[in-house]
Amino acid sequence: MRTHPRLPQAGVRRRRHGFAGRIAAATAVDAIAGHIDVQGDSQGAAPSDGGKHWSLCGGTGTPCTSAFSAPGPDQFSERNGHSDGSLAGPQLTVNAQLDSAFSSDASATAGQAVVESLAIGGPYSSSDTSPTFSTTWIWTAVA
Repeated sequence: MRTHPRLPQAGVRRRRHGFAGRIAAATAVDAIAGHIDVQGDSQGAAPSDGGKHWSLCGGTGTPCTSAFSAPGPDQFSERNGHSDGSLAGPQLTVNAQLDSAFSSDASATAGQAVVESLAIGGPYSSSDTSPTFSTTWIWTAVA
């Protein structure tokens, strides 16, 4: 499977509390048919200075701690969706789950490829003042 795991800085914008942004990534299945799983990085989002990581929250994983289930201090959330930017996929956790943004039932045929949108949000506040953080999305083709 080919993925684009690094977050480019383009498309991520600062806001009063944390950041929000959308980027696109291509997900392709090489020679295996079955379904696609997606998950966030268990290491969270790493600051460029090597300081305190933000932890992934939301979905069926660790709860987000701010109002309305938004990411709290040193937390962030991730979600994937269709190439048009609609967030049809699951809210990501550190556990693999069916990628309903790849196809409605996450099924995949050999050679199939799609472009997905990726959205990240949070944190309410950060104890690390690094200008950039990086994380990884993980797609797995399952037979």
